[in-house]
Amino acid sequence: MRGQVGGAMNTDIRLQITFFRHPKTRKLRRRLGSDGALSLVELWVFTAENRSDGVLSGLDEEDIAEVAGWPGAAQEFVDALTDIGFLDRDGDVYVIHDWVENNPWAAGAKARSEKARNAALVRWEPMKKKGDECAEHAKGMPGACSEHADGNAPSPSPSPSPSPSPEKKARKRFTRPSRDEVKAYVLERGNKIDADRWYDYYESNGWKVSKNPMKDWQATVRNWERGQADKQQSSEPDPRRPSSRPL
Repeated sequence: MRGQVGGAMNTDIRLQITFFRHPKTRKLRRRLGSDGALSLVELWVFTAENRSDGVLSGLDEEDIAEVAGWPGAAQEFVDALTDIGFLDRDGDVYVIHDWVENNPWAAGAKARSEKARNAALVRWEPMKKKGDECAEHAKGMPGACSEHADGNAPSPSPSPSPSPSPEKKARKRFTRPSRDEVKAYVLERGNKIDADRWYDYYESNGWKVSKNPMKDWQATVRNWERGQADKQQSSEPDPRRPSSRPL
């Protein structure tokens, strides 16, 4: 067969669900039988694979009948397709009727393939250029390009300084709570701590815990709460305990 070319990117064709009910298909079946309709579909499959633009260039009547799998006379098959309107003729070249309109995806396969090829070339060209330059440098300066030169590249001089150690995480700065904040937290905890007494105690000693600056006032409230529950005496004066009164 003349003029067969490698396939494009097509793996299927578009076939309308009304194909077998279409008047043109029924006319073809009356003229050539069911094999005529089946051979037409096979011709379309060949077109998608090998002539994605729908132009059957290089194919004569014998070739068309061959690629369509038509078992009868080639001229009879081609004449029937032409008369009914499945094939058009442009000079000496046969063209699938309305191929681009009915199979736009298949018709665009060649353009998609070319676009993908050009995109690949665009991506490859800078890498190829860089590789060529690197190989050229490697000839005169072994070690200048570790990718292509033999041996290890020399260590930089002077040696690069070590990476600085990460800075320590800054400590959270203590913020003195308001009296209302302490009352709200004590109420939220549901304990029996006297919020005013607690606040006055630490306000008077400069917000220190055992001579150390307070870091977390909420944790201090919880410590008082545990001390109250466990009935343990703290090293600090404990204003939580009721003051003794004379009988």
